[in-house]
Amino acid sequence: LLGYSDTGALRKVLLHENVVEILAADDASIAFVGLAHLGGDRGRAVEILESSTDFAVGRSVDLKSAPCAVVRERAGTFLVVTHRGLVRLNHDFTTQTVWDTRWGMLYPNSVAVDAAGIVYVGMRGVVGELTPTGDEYREHWLFPPTEK
Repeated sequence: LLGYSDTGALRKVLLHENVVEILAADDASIAFVGLAHLGGDRGRAVEILESSTDFAVGRSVDLKSAPCAVVRERAGTFLVVTHRGLVRLNHDFTTQTVWDTRWGMLYPNSVAVDAAGIVYVGMRGVVGELTPTGDEYREHWLFPPTEK
């Protein structure tokens, strides 16, 4: 992640990591970085602070797996799809495992949350549907219709 001046000159290197997504938070931006490749699987969320003249790296937290897709929830928290499941990034930069699974071989690449809090994770040939049931979730798989 690089910082450039208004004239296009390189000002600084903020992160030497694979940036998957950058989303706006309440008072900063969050860069979700990491990589799952050749047996390695690492990821983290990094706060990017912006002043009127510069960018700086703030807090960071280990996601325990590479991020694949991220969505901001109504409460301002973030749901992060990783190769190992679903993680919530809280306002205080702590994480909570929401759903523990192994989605890596299905290549998750998108996530959405509807008004009822149902989480949809788009993957290779399937959509994972996680429905809240109190403090837990129920997993259901949505497959494309089969041709007759």
